Amino acid sequence: MLSKNEITQLLKGIYTVCRTSEAGYRAAADAIDLQTSRELLKSYADQRSEFAEELRGEIRFHSNEDYTADPPKSSWIQIYDAIQKKDPEGIIQACEHAEEAMLRVYQDALSKQIPWDVQTVLAHQYSDIKKAYYLIGAVELFSYQFVV
Repeated sequence: MLSKNEITQLLKGIYTVCRTSEAGYRAAADAIDLQTSRELLKSYADQRSEFAEELRGEIRFHSNEDYTADPPKSSWIQIYDAIQKKDPEGIIQACEHAEEAMLRVYQDALSKQIPWDVQTVLAHQYSDIKKAYYLIGAVELFSYQFVV
């Protein structure tokens, strides 16, 4: 079992990833013209904000400290590059790649010996991220059908 300090550090790292994801999705949503894609991306930004708050509660529980962090400026660079190029397909593709990375972060965390409460929260969030990943892949595929 991980120590309390290791659990707290793990949760803080995932919290930051969720805040980063939230910022990336908000930026992507603001850059997409297609309303359905914009609404989907905004919903994922809101979801990641909820995930971060859930994790913040776990951090508080395991460390008795309140925690907040801003996403690093260099995060989600692929999305910001696609936004600068005004490339909607590139934005969706970058979101899909970011979801792949996020899935790996959660898989790594879930492979560790963590308390059941943390395991439960992370497993639920992982499941929702996996759904988002598949749906974003479908949006990407669907958008290519109309471009080709």
